[in-house]
Amino acid sequence: MYNKPMGPEAYLGSYTPVTNTTTTTLSMGELKLIILNSKNETWSTDTQVRISVSGGTGLIRKSLYLNNQYLGEMNTISTGGDNTTYGFMVPLASLLPQNEIRIHVQDNSLDIVEDAITVYKQ
Repeated sequence: MYNKPMGPEAYLGSYTPVTNTTTTTLSMGELKLIILNSKNETWSTDTQVRISVSGGTGLIRKSLYLNNQYLGEMNTISTGGDNTTYGFMVPLASLLPQNEIRIHVQDNSLDIVEDAITVYKQ
């Protein structure tokens, strides 16, 4: 079967852009991430990275990266009100003398928040 190309009359018609849309997403507020560890810590043992997350519509990712290498998903430590605390134990053996720990959080609405800290190995 052969598809005949459209003639100029198909391209000269009037176009009306869509101006009204509806949204079915339930918003629970802005997704916020706070890293509870200090920004420039020196670690001499295995240490837990802790974050506090509020808002959003249900988290689907709570990822931890060490020097741009994925280490894993963070585990729930506690829940209270709108805030949930998550943690991940980082082994001292995996650290370099200077390290960037980056946290990536994403909710069901595909809102993404990232933050990072620098830690040093003693």
